[in-house]
Amino acid sequence: MESKRPPLALPKRLLARHVPCSSSGGFQADCPSRRRTALIKDIEAQVGRTGVLTPVAILEPVHIGGVEVTHVSLHNQDGIDRKDLRVGDRVVVERAGDVIPHVVKTVTSKRSGHEKKYHLPRTCPSCGGKVSQPKGEAVTRCTNSSCPARLMQSIQHFGSKKTLDIDGLGEKLVDQLVGEQKVESPADLFDLRADDVASLERMGKKSAQNLIDAIDEARRNVTLPQLMYGLGIPHVGRAVAGNLARHFGSIDDLAGASENDLAKLDGMGRTMASVIAQWFGNDRNRRLIRRLRQHGIDPKARRAGGRLDGKTLVITGSLDSMTREEAEDAIRAQGGKAASSASNQTDYLVVGSSPGDAKLHDAEEHDTQRIGEQQFRNLLGK
Repeated sequence: MESKRPPLALPKRLLARHVPCSSSGGFQADCPSRRRTALIKDIEAQVGRTGVLTPVAILEPVHIGGVEVTHVSLHNQDGIDRKDLRVGDRVVVERAGDVIPHVVKTVTSKRSGHEKKYHLPRTCPSCGGKVSQPKGEAVTRCTNSSCPARLMQSIQHFGSKKTLDIDGLGEKLVDQLVGEQKVESPADLFDLRADDVASLERMGKKSAQNLIDAIDEARRNVTLPQLMYGLGIPHVGRAVAGNLARHFGSIDDLAGASENDLAKLDGMGRTMASVIAQWFGNDRNRRLIRRLRQHGIDPKARRAGGRLDGKTLVITGSLDSMTREEAEDAIRAQGGKAASSASNQTDYLVVGSSPGDAKLHDAEEHDTQRIGEQQFRNLLGK
């Protein structure tokens, strides 16, 4: 059997690389927002885990707010058309307080007439399969569920720190596992033996056994929200996964829910409900769930009755005992909602060190109760 596969359209890269904000050599986390003009050398399509083709601008390197920017996501074809972005254009790129930069606008006055318009390809750049734009969505997707690029991205996502947290399952190893056809589904990870991976590049017997042990640990400790998020269901991020887990309590109950059942949930629109229902109605996905259950992966979640049921919390500043994501996950696990800004629906503002002025102002304006980290931990029962 042929073991090679088509290369990814665009290898996974960092969109920006940290460099010092000043000549002092120390990186400052809060570099000021900056804009710079950059040249679009090319535009390439990257295939994600759900099949979405994302156009990415390849830039002539430019330093903005403490990072060297070489790649910028252009999101979708509508975004390209709306800003009239072309290969060869000079564009204004902004980095506003975070690592991910974005294109603000095209500098049309700098055009020479040799710039080229870009359209996403009509076939997948990885597998050559058909692509389509689902009704009601702005994205274009590869329709081949066996697409190598989709598979590699989905395996990486399934084992990432925010999902099953499989230590040692990095990008290069996943690329080899997929390329050697040792893994063709997330469930295949649990069939691996040390001998299967010991012969791969940069892997020996000890490293291989460590990986197998990490996979087994993830199998025993995965929670239902982590699993739901790790499955890569379109539109299901961590917050939605937590809400679904609390409401349905098991994968089987969620899989049996109708589109109407899903659409009734708070924050669940008809389009999202339809996509989730279709995902669980797919035979390939149902087989994946059955195989995971055969490996003992069938976590259950707490239903209604959590300590924070019906409560909305906002976090500002840094907490000593947990990261922001861990704190928000803990809120959702107890039935609460983790919001990004305070409103008249917010019950508590959790105040850590170096809180943001905007959130403090909003909380005061809406008369939101402020609590410290220990009070927050008490609410969680920690």
